[in-house]
Amino acid sequence: FLIFSYITSHFLIRQYLIGSTSFSMKKSERLSNDRWGDSNKSHLGGIAFSCCAIISFLMIISQNTFVIGEITEEYKSFIGLFFIVIISSIVGVLDEKENMKPLTKLFFQFIISGVIIWAGYVIPLTELFIANVLFTLFWLILFINALNMFDNVDGAAGIFSLSIFLLFLFMALSKGSNLDLIIIISVYVGSIAAFLYYNIYPSKLFMGDIGSLQLASILGAISIKVFWKDINQDLNIYDLFYNLLLNNLVFLVIFFDVLFVFALRISKGKNPFIGDTNHLSHAVIKIVKNPKMAIYLLSAFTAINIITFLIFSLVLSEYSIVFKLITILLFILTS
Repeated sequence: FLIFSYITSHFLIRQYLIGSTSFSMKKSERLSNDRWGDSNKSHLGGIAFSCCAIISFLMIISQNTFVIGEITEEYKSFIGLFFIVIISSIVGVLDEKENMKPLTKLFFQFIISGVIIWAGYVIPLTELFIANVLFTLFWLILFINALNMFDNVDGAAGIFSLSIFLLFLFMALSKGSNLDLIIIISVYVGSIAAFLYYNIYPSKLFMGDIGSLQLASILGAISIKVFWKDINQDLNIYDLFYNLLLNNLVFLVIFFDVLFVFALRISKGKNPFIGDTNHLSHAVIKIVKNPKMAIYLLSAFTAINIITFLIFSLVLSEYSIVFKLITILLFILTS
């Protein structure tokens, strides 16, 4: 599935998507003011993700033993991801064509988040289910927008997403997760790897909202399944705080980007929700004077976060919760 998605994405991008600039001309005109570099190119790279994922889902369904009408937890988890791909792809295409308003985007993000929660992807924060649902909804909306905002320079969102999917693949294999989940993760690893061949600076196309919305939705859902699956709900405040920090550690760079750009816009008296070219990645580019180097530095930061997460999860698992909490707080603060 990984090899299939890699080859298929290469073919789709090279033959059909890379020259489709006219379809997204409205988006190109808007992004010329709030995206770094030349935006007058195809924003349809995410269609490659959609095609590979949908084909793979259909192949899994054709070979599976799911009973139609029997809504089991496994069935809901799988079919929920399928719906997420379909909805996010349609919304992404509409956005590229019509350039949706922020509130319209937020409405669809709530729908996608609702489907994720319906499918059983709920963060077990407390013993109160409704509190868990509300927190999951808040976190998903934050995460979707954070990743979408991080897609502002060549290669940034693609390399970040590929890094997280590789972590998911490692964890899913090591934990003996459901084979369907492993296949879906592998499909995204392959399709993103192929996309990056055309998206690294100087890029030939972007993933667009078709890609960023889809990747954020799928990453958000799978992270809940992978990171929070074995968490006991009967936790003290220290355990709860530690798990929140640890399970969001690998997403630190995109959350830092949101805090950085919002603080900068507010300090200048601007609307924090109006896009510009003052993101964390833009600041790094100004410092190093090299777009590729800037993205590699941010990617290295994510790699360090992933390694730190694995150390705390695998090596330091037997240490006291107070020691782990203080250590990870110091790591985040020094970052």
